[in-house]
Amino acid sequence: MDGESDRSQSSYEKGDSHLDKFSIDLSGSLRLSDSMAALEAASVRAALERSGSKNEAAQLLGVDRTTLYKMISRHGLTEPVNKAL
Repeated sequence: MDGESDRSQSSYEKGDSHLDKFSIDLSGSLRLSDSMAALEAASVRAALERSGSKNEAAQLLGVDRTTLYKMISRHGLTEPVNKAL
């Protein structure tokens, strides 16, 4: 049993998680609500960057477009300014 816990712990230490691609700073609060908010914001940001539209981003996240707009507002996310104009 100890071998199993050692392996899972070392996996976390190595950063083998699929969440490594998200830029989440958890060095401050360890409250679950803060961690979940940071993960939600990172997920929304990633979906918006990957997709061509908010409708597609909502589909990637598995939420309604209205929910996506609320998430964008809640996390203060803004659209990047297109300087190619």
